[in-house]
Amino acid sequence: MAPWLLLLILVGYVLAALFALQFVGILIITPFFDFDLSMAMNALADPVNTPGARVPLLILQGITSLGAFVIVPLFVARKHLKIPVTDFFTLSREAFLPILLTVTLVFSFMVINSVVIEWNMGLTLPETLHGLESWMQSMEKNMERITRYLTAFTGFGYFSLAFLVIAVIPGIGEELLFRGLIQNLFNGAFKNPHIAIWLAAFLFGAFHFQFYGMVPRMLLGVLFGYLYYWSGHLGYAMIAHFINNGFMLLMLYLRDAQLISYNIEDQNATPGTSVLLLFLAINTALLVGYYRYFKKEKNGSMAKSI
Repeated sequence: MAPWLLLLILVGYVLAALFALQFVGILIITPFFDFDLSMAMNALADPVNTPGARVPLLILQGITSLGAFVIVPLFVARKHLKIPVTDFFTLSREAFLPILLTVTLVFSFMVINSVVIEWNMGLTLPETLHGLESWMQSMEKNMERITRYLTAFTGFGYFSLAFLVIAVIPGIGEELLFRGLIQNLFNGAFKNPHIAIWLAAFLFGAFHFQFYGMVPRMLLGVLFGYLYYWSGHLGYAMIAHFINNGFMLLMLYLRDAQLISYNIEDQNATPGTSVLLLFLAINTALLVGYYRYFKKEKNGSMAKSI
């Protein structure tokens, strides 16, 4: 089957799953609101001002993410591509060094990407697009408000649930969808892995509907894409994604628990030029090391089988 047709089928399945699972999720969370469906719907519309909406909202997010980004991609891979599910969860035979390189790369890239985050947040559009800019700023503020609400940790139990929904499931599911399938399908369509990586990363950044965070998120997608392409193992991209999300949540939890005073969301904490150049050099060296390691291993990308 042609890659473009498979992409359309995949998008159709994902959109259908997101739509259907919203209804399923709402029914599942109604017990939190005394089985009052209207209260559950109000919680979705305005969770910040709805008492007790944090846990049910996370549960709803977890259900939709698990279904649309884990189950659907695995179903498409098995049914339409005839790829065994286990092929997406592999690591190289000697995994310790690649995992160490992957984790170190993510932390190093966080420092570099913090500068891009600050730049993207300060981006302004031409005056002729003032209406569009106002709409995007309004959406961004609303998304930030909800994100802060969901990541205001009230205890370890709630942190554990948030960690599962925001770090574990996306680390697996978004990599299955954007790298495991979309990137490979783009590679099959264009016969160029670099175009495939950047296009999949662009969709990954746009998918989150946060214009003022799209570029750094896209660059993260590029990093995950190359980790997968060079190694031939999606597991390393999953680990990188999980570390990126999980570390952020852990730092917020430790701050809220008053175990540390550092605020990872503080945009004034971006590195100076000398620090940035140092980490650029470190990141480049790590990327070269990662690439050379797998070049010696002679692992091929799964794109060849799609």
